[in-house]
Amino acid sequence: QATLSGTGETIGNVANLALVNLTTEPLRVYVPPTMLLSRSGKHQNYGLPRGHLVLLAAGASALSRMNGYCLNGFLPPVGPQDRDELTMADANAPETRQTVDTCLGVEAAVSALHAEGAYATDPPMDPALRIEAITQWTIWLLFAEQNGNPISKDQFHQKVRELAKAQIGDLTAEQDAQLEAQANSLWNDFALTNARAKIEKKPR
Repeated sequence: QATLSGTGETIGNVANLALVNLTTEPLRVYVPPTMLLSRSGKHQNYGLPRGHLVLLAAGASALSRMNGYCLNGFLPPVGPQDRDELTMADANAPETRQTVDTCLGVEAAVSALHAEGAYATDPPMDPALRIEAITQWTIWLLFAEQNGNPISKDQFHQKVRELAKAQIGDLTAEQDAQLEAQANSLWNDFALTNARAKIEKKPR
C-alpha cells in the first residue's frame, strides 16, 4: 500500500511516500527517478532526479522522503492538506526522463560553476541559500522556456519583492535598493547556470 502526500515545500523534501507492507514477506521497494504530478493542474509538479530503495519487513510501514524540485514557481505547492493531489508519473515516459535529465543537468552545472568560483559574492548572501536559489530558479527558467512561457527579469524581480514583503512587510527605500542589487546579482548567476545546464544535460 502506497500513499503520496505533499509537504508544502518547493525544494528538498517536497513529498512523502507512506508505504505499508501488507504481506508476510519482506519487500524491497525501488522508487525510481521520476515526476510527481498535480492531478488538478492547480498545484506544482515536481522533478525527482534520484531514485532510492526502501526495505520493508513483513507487516512493517515506512515513510519515505521524496526529494526534488518544483517545476513551476508560479503555482502553489502541494501541502499535507491537499489529499490525493499528487500522482507519480511513468518513470519511463519521455517527458519524465527529459525532466529528470534537466534537473540533473542543472545540478551538474551548479556544482561545476560553484567549484570554479563563477558565482557572484557581492552583495553578500548565505552560500547555501544562494546555491539553493540558483538551482531552483534555473529549473523554473528552463521549464518555463521549454513550455513557451519564458520568465522575464521583471517577473523575477516582482516575485522576489512579493516574497520579501510576505516575510518582512513593506520595504524601506534602502531595503528595496538592497533587494534590487541582490536580484540583479542572482539573475546573472541564473543566466550562467542556464547556459551551462544545457551543456551538462546528458540523456540517460
